[in-house]
Amino acid sequence: METLFNTKEKGQFLLYRYCLMDNHVHLLIKEGEEVGTSIKRMTVSYVQWHNNKYGRTGHLFQNRFKSEVVESEYYLLVVLSYIHQNPVKAKIVRKSSEYKWSSYNKYINRYNGKKEALDTAIVDGYFKNRSEYECYMTQLNNDKCLEYENKKKYTDIELEDKLRRQFNIDEINNLNIFLREID
Repeated sequence: METLFNTKEKGQFLLYRYCLMDNHVHLLIKEGEEVGTSIKRMTVSYVQWHNNKYGRTGHLFQNRFKSEVVESEYYLLVVLSYIHQNPVKAKIVRKSSEYKWSSYNKYINRYNGKKEALDTAIVDGYFKNRSEYECYMTQLNNDKCLEYENKKKYTDIELEDKLRRQFNIDEINNLNIFLREID
């Protein structure tokens, strides 16, 4: 969290939402500099801290970050809700308020007068009060945003078997030799 907020200050971006999951992170930001620069700054800083703490070296993250542009008010509202519902949809918690690694409770607390390091002005314009905000944010839906997908990794044997079944490779041997060689 410290790395995120330090990067926010240096990168001069606005942070509207965050949710840190076990194997990925969701951020809704408005870039102040090229977003890739801020993400790189954040990940390099965190990897250095992590490696120093645990006496390791080398990479910590598997893939480059993915991003998409939010270009409409409708999609902004979808993303606002999606990020805070992520731990619920992943069945980690029953309610967004139970998950401590997201900005959900930071939004709720600001209705109680607590100042947080989030940029809330854009969100404030859509909701009249806390109950309207909570109602929208906790209403489960099937909205999809930039989905993180675990990709299946195949062993050579699994891949060969999959290709054999998908393309009927065994049937090739039954074809006339002239038909096998046609492009």
